[in-house]
Amino acid sequence: MAYRDLEKRKAYMKAYNKAYREAHKDEIKAYKKAYWEVHKDERKAKCKAYNEAHKEERKAKCKAYYQANKEKHKAKMKAYRENHKEEIKAYYQTNKEKHKSWMKAYNKKRLKNDQLYAFKYNVRKMMALAFRRCGYKKNSRTENLLCCTFEELMKYLNPPKDFFTNRSKYHIDHIVPLATAKTIEDVIRLSHHTNLQILTAEENMAKGSKY
Repeated sequence: MAYRDLEKRKAYMKAYNKAYREAHKDEIKAYKKAYWEVHKDERKAKCKAYNEAHKEERKAKCKAYYQANKEKHKAKMKAYRENHKEEIKAYYQTNKEKHKSWMKAYNKKRLKNDQLYAFKYNVRKMMALAFRRCGYKKNSRTENLLCCTFEELMKYLNPPKDFFTNRSKYHIDHIVPLATAKTIEDVIRLSHHTNLQILTAEENMAKGSKY
């Protein structure tokens, strides 16, 4: 009997607390905000210490959660970008240098620790350089990767007349994106010239990493 009374009391307190929170929502929010302001440094230090002590554990937990909810996360991020286009654009314009610095540090770290990412990066760089120079040497790494000479590549792609004079207008796109590659062998296969096409910058940005 005592056990049942205890459970009943727990259920009552839970319902009471929920009702209280609903009735005093703004008041509780204001209190929490004021408390945070007063104890900001203390809470930051505490959170930082906890994160440092549980770094690997949190990293593994976040990775597992992302893997289990990958599609849900992608849909959520896509919806957010669609609904906050102007805010994202304004933030980027305001924090352009900060964003560049962050991307540079991120890229440097990925290049050092991720062999596949580094290989993809080098492949893109080689191709960009080839089109900037309007060619590449015979038996070079670029020719071996594309499996054709530059002349054969131009014949296959059939670029617009202003392709080389208006390079900012056009992008070289991988039909099946390099982003889908899971191994270095996949990157080599997807770098074949028959997987390339010329798109306008707008078309390529709209396509993104989709096939």
